[in-house]
Amino acid sequence: EAVRDEFARSSDVLDRVAALLPTGWRNAGDAVARVLLRERAHTSPGFRAPQVTQRASFLTADGGWGVVEVGYLSSHEAADEGPFFAEERTVLTTVAELLRWYLDRKAGEQALRESERRYRGLFERNAAGVYRTALDGELLECNPAFARMLGFASASELLHSGCWARTRTRADREAFVAELRRIRVLRAWPGVLVAGDGSRLRVLENAALLTIDGESIVESTVVDVTERERAEEQRRRSEARYRLLFDCAFDVVFTLSREGAITSLNPAFELTTGWKREEWVGRAFAELVHPGDVARAVDALGRYLAGEQFVLGELRIRCADGGFRVGEFGAGPLI
Repeated sequence: EAVRDEFARSSDVLDRVAALLPTGWRNAGDAVARVLLRERAHTSPGFRAPQVTQRASFLTADGGWGVVEVGYLSSHEAADEGPFFAEERTVLTTVAELLRWYLDRKAGEQALRESERRYRGLFERNAAGVYRTALDGELLECNPAFARMLGFASASELLHSGCWARTRTRADREAFVAELRRIRVLRAWPGVLVAGDGSRLRVLENAALLTIDGESIVESTVVDVTERERAEEQRRRSEARYRLLFDCAFDVVFTLSREGAITSLNPAFELTTGWKREEWVGRAFAELVHPGDVARAVDALGRYLAGEQFVLGELRIRCADGGFRVGEFGAGPLI
């Protein structure tokens, strides 16, 4: 019965077992008992070193070595195993096996509690949104970050708001669940969630289909990428505007690497010099400049890269027909 007490400490259970063991032996009034586990002894009341001892050992799943001992303080008539009877050996072996089972179970329960504690801490403190739903879409729980993402002060507020049913369209939810049923795990699943104020959030989800207590549960980690996608769209528009200006400018527009290599040229370059752009992209800008102007151009570029104001003025540029054309040059950083 001692090993079935779910609320007792392991040390208290081992003390109780040691106290009870002598009562099961034929010469109980002269018997003492001891349970050894990881160099700690749990003994029966009035324990003294016995003259003769009967032992059974056990090994726990985590490598703990234990011994159960019952001994007599004085001599007794010979029986099946010294002064001990065969049924007493059976009892001792059974007790050792029960203790191994009990200690393994307690260690497993402790490991489970620790794992749940770590999970709960990670769940609550995660900067990303985390939620769990039933397959029918019912929101079971979520962390504070997910509640804030949808515009609620706390997870409890979101859970009791009634807004969860409106956060995703039925078609989106059915597609999400269908794919999750098919492959069990989704990574970077793109979607749209509707926040409590009606705003639409672009999100990426990592989701898994779990089975907990026989029930299918969806667990998902959500990252709001609305601002990131908005910034990316602004970047694409800005780049498109730059490309339009670059391609349609009447003046020659070109870019250089920090090493002075030409990295791009606009169509006006071909009209002005007669060269094809692909003939010069990747080549040194200095090769395009008149030999008499190269030193001044290289010096100006070096000073500009060092942080000085760019002042260059006119340079003579080589043309495809062998001649040179004079151009006035300015520069600015390409961001």
